[in-house]
Amino acid sequence: MKRIFWILFTPLAVVLLLWISLDLVLLPRAAKWAKEQIEKRTATAGPVEVKLDELNLKIFRPTAIISGITITPRGTLADSLDPIYIQSVRLRLDLFEIILGRAEIAALVITGLHGALHIDPFMKSKEPSEELPINEIFEWAEKIPLHRAMLQDSHWMVDSKIHKFQSLTKIRNVVLVNRGQRLHLDATLPEINITEEHLGSLGLGASLVAELTPKTLRIQDLRLRKDEILLRAQGSCDDVANISVKPRLNMKAQLNVPFAQLAQDIRSLRPSLKVPEMAGSLQFTTDVHLEGTTVFESVVKAKTQGVKIGAIDIGDASLEGKLTPQSLRIDHVVLKHPAGEAELSGTSLDFKEPYAFHTEAKSKAVDLQALFQSLDLKEIPVDMMIGGVLPCKGELSPIRLECHVHATSPRVVVRSKNEPKAFIIVALK
Repeated sequence: MKRIFWILFTPLAVVLLLWISLDLVLLPRAAKWAKEQIEKRTATAGPVEVKLDELNLKIFRPTAIISGITITPRGTLADSLDPIYIQSVRLRLDLFEIILGRAEIAALVITGLHGALHIDPFMKSKEPSEELPINEIFEWAEKIPLHRAMLQDSHWMVDSKIHKFQSLTKIRNVVLVNRGQRLHLDATLPEINITEEHLGSLGLGASLVAELTPKTLRIQDLRLRKDEILLRAQGSCDDVANISVKPRLNMKAQLNVPFAQLAQDIRSLRPSLKVPEMAGSLQFTTDVHLEGTTVFESVVKAKTQGVKIGAIDIGDASLEGKLTPQSLRIDHVVLKHPAGEAELSGTSLDFKEPYAFHTEAKSKAVDLQALFQSLDLKEIPVDMMIGGVLPCKGELSPIRLECHVHATSPRVVVRSKNEPKAFIIVALK
């Protein structure tokens, strides 16, 4: 019995002794040496100086924990980057891969990062745009055996004294997954506070899901939200290395705007403006194609419902059109109002002098009295149904307008007052 006990106990005792030696003696010494080497090597040379409050190594679930990291930029880098403070960095190795003889980093978790970027030095630069080092990024990603990196509970500021602009972003969670020749990004930014001297302050939230390969960038889901106002976008770039030189982009976006929320936000941004109460909603979609600086095309669709501004009832509207650098073309616009329905077709505006425009309005029957009532013009004593065609064309520089009216009216009644029993001045049927 004793023999069996010692057979079982001896290996366990050896393992326990090794674990105590590593965890209490060797690893603390190795951590101290590593901390000293990092601080020593960055103290006098390199673009940054690194200071660590504490570095701990754990044998159980092999982990390195670094606390209280301060990264101080030097030289020209200090002009654009403030000292960065990181509360903690946790690096965990994959135990299964270690058993197989490979050192694989299972996860890198950065918590409590705080820093600031000043963009004025980049704005002043006269250097031409260059290709992004995408191939170098993926070569670096292959050399470093890191599966997953996380940034959480952090803040980052961007500002410009020239443009009097500041943005403070609260980062809840950013996850970067290394899948070999694909990098997958999932980010949640619950608060982005933007301040501009003339426009005031604006707060919104954002989220992003994207994937990067050596050739392409796929934006799978981008969302920007300001209370009830929501912008969603998806898109792709087929030559990501040249995105800053000759961008090739395809984007789709959808925007939902409740006008009550829009009025509230305008009052917050510009308290001096007297913005009336607003009701209704806007749904806007666009499909954008961009290639370099010469090819741009956007197909747009918009629809409003129940729009009311102050006491003015505007009603519903919908449009479809195409936007290019040369012109705006709107094929079809439908305006629905309690007074009747109107339609605009063949609407166009050129973006070069003399800024020629053209449109044609059609309506079968519009109740003018109902229109006056919706516009809060209740004293006009005219009761009239009118329909017709109104083609117009002209130029904006200098202003020239030419319209031809073709109208019919089945009924015209003009009274002395806008009351049912008032004296009738004109009655035509």
